[in-house]
Amino acid sequence: MNLDYFKLNVSQNVGQISKKKLSLLKEILSAEYPEVQRLDNGGYIFLNLNKKSNFLILPNQVSANFDKIPETFDFNSDVKKPLLQIFEALIFEEEVKASARFNFLKDTSNSFEKSLDLIDNEKKKRKLNEKGIIGTGYRFLREGQFGGISEIKIEPLIDDKSKWFIESIININNDTNINAVLKYINEEINSFESEYADLIDLYTN
Repeated sequence: MNLDYFKLNVSQNVGQISKKKLSLLKEILSAEYPEVQRLDNGGYIFLNLNKKSNFLILPNQVSANFDKIPETFDFNSDVKKPLLQIFEALIFEEEVKASARFNFLKDTSNSFEKSLDLIDNEKKKRKLNEKGIIGTGYRFLREGQFGGISEIKIEPLIDDKSKWFIESIININNDTNINAVLKYINEEINSFESEYADLIDLYTN
């Protein structure tokens, strides 16, 4: 599987971004994110157009966004390091709420057909056929480690049936130390090659 997309939102009372704060943010981010744009709500976005990634600093939130994960992506250096530098420079509170979303793509012969093959009830299959259903997906809910319900989704990639779309959504609703948040999310990304591998194989093979 290939990690394809990653987004992390961390709640934080950023407040007004003064010239001093902006100068500190540029010092931290501009080497990797040289293009800076001011937003209408007073926030700033630091962009790397070549890597299709950005850091978004809003009055109440800090986000890391990677729209197309490069092969060189490393969570610790690409996400954790700059985020902790931002927290240290702007003297943010270390207890946060957060959410993360990331997805993988997995090759297959025909994800539409395989998704229906997993339905072993003939009555249900006939009903799907009657309704013109050509594919289906699976959504699994579980208790998050730090509060909130987390999700795993497995479904055919609509615009390319030769791939499965596998997504994880993590919600951290309890105030949690930022280092613990980042450690947990990194572990969750890695778990799709280990802890969740058998679940994914069961629903995609």
